Amino acid sequence: MATEMSVSTTLEVSVVNGTIPSISELGGIDAILRERDAIIDSPFLDVFVECLGRGSMQDQSALLDLVADGFLEAQKPTVFRDAANAFLDNSELRAVACPKLIKALILRVEGRQSGSDALIAAYALEALFRLSLEDRRTKLQTLLLFDGLKSDDDGLFAQHAARIVGVAYHQWGDTQLRDILVRLQANDEAADEAAFELGMIAFANALNATDMVEIETGMQEARALFRSVLRRDAIRLDAEVQVALIDIVLSFSAGGDEGFSVRVAKLGCLLAERHDQVGIGRAPCWLKPRMDREVEWWSLLRLLRSVNDDIDRESWRYAGKVMEQVLAIYDAEYTVGIGSALHSLFAPRIEAAFVRRKGLAAHLHDFLEDEEWTPAERPVAQLLRERVAKRAEEGFSARIADEDGTFPALSAVLENRELLSQVSAKNSKLWPQSGRGLSTSFASEQANASAMSSKCSGLIFPMTGSISRRGRPTNRFGSL
Repeated sequence: MATEMSVSTTLEVSVVNGTIPSISELGGIDAILRERDAIIDSPFLDVFVECLGRGSMQDQSALLDLVADGFLEAQKPTVFRDAANAFLDNSELRAVACPKLIKALILRVEGRQSGSDALIAAYALEALFRLSLEDRRTKLQTLLLFDGLKSDDDGLFAQHAARIVGVAYHQWGDTQLRDILVRLQANDEAADEAAFELGMIAFANALNATDMVEIETGMQEARALFRSVLRRDAIRLDAEVQVALIDIVLSFSAGGDEGFSVRVAKLGCLLAERHDQVGIGRAPCWLKPRMDREVEWWSLLRLLRSVNDDIDRESWRYAGKVMEQVLAIYDAEYTVGIGSALHSLFAPRIEAAFVRRKGLAAHLHDFLEDEEWTPAERPVAQLLRERVAKRAEEGFSARIADEDGTFPALSAVLENRELLSQVSAKNSKLWPQSGRGLSTSFASEQANASAMSSKCSGLIFPMTGSISRRGRPTNRFGSL
């Protein structure tokens, strides 16, 4: 007669075979409850959670306390992490077991100690954050745990907590989360992680600002924070990527330079290396949006590299392809959805290029005149044409204003009677002596000054009048 295997042995065999046993294959509910302590102490708690997830609702209800005790008493961080992932990945099990499991997770965070328990507490906090993305009550409980984070927490726990708090800020926008990160900067082991997350917040805020001063100030703040991370850890690829992103975006906005394409190519290598690094392990699902954003950035920057090469040319050989790329950059805040400030950063350079170069403006005009040219970017092209026309008009107005500004240096001379009297005395022979006369008396000098001022004004205003009539330059001064 064959001896029946214990529940723990059955779980171990299933791991070797790569299978998940059923509740009945484990011997049923009574057998499982008899081996409660062995299951909790075993390295197969995650397998048991997966097994329970496939059971009936009745089985799940009967074994719920065992699972909750497992999360409360587990001593192996990887087992706890994998069990938490198995629980979170099963929506049916979450619906049944959530209240008790949340309580167990909160107790693990609140009762955190140093060593391996600190890492378990970090995994518990991560699990709570994932649950809080779906449930408002859990979110409030998680925020209270965030508020209880201390600068003297175990360094390993504080590192993980800083990353979770940073991601939570981007999800919820709670400004108090930034204050928590500032607090965690005082923890020597977590300082890098906290600084990185503060840099991500500053960068995100800059990308959503509306004022250019605020945009540039935010980007410089973010860059300084990322650089501080690199000073402490020179191989932090994520911080190096962010510094490169900021430098490239600001460089394009300022007009680009000879090394622009090289920097974009270098960033591509950094991103590839970083994604290979992340791919070594299983990236948490709650970090996936951040990884996706890096892919979006790479798509945008490849376009930037092409546009940077083309935007300063007089015309384009492959005008249709280049125009669509330019319009994608011009409308970058919607093209990639990274931030509304991208338009403020990129639009001035693009608009200026169309104002300066008649060939580019002609391309834009020709495409819009062609009714069969109907890409998704056509409305953007129409907006660009309107902005270019407005900037061109503003440019002429600005130049006319400069040329019609009464020449401040000359005005200063004309308004200085003492200086004018000296001029008239030295050049009295050059001025006609009319019936009204220009005597050498002080009163005559004043009259002379007024006459000179009137005569010079008569020379100035007819000229400027010919320039500024109805706000448009005449043919005579069109070259100005």
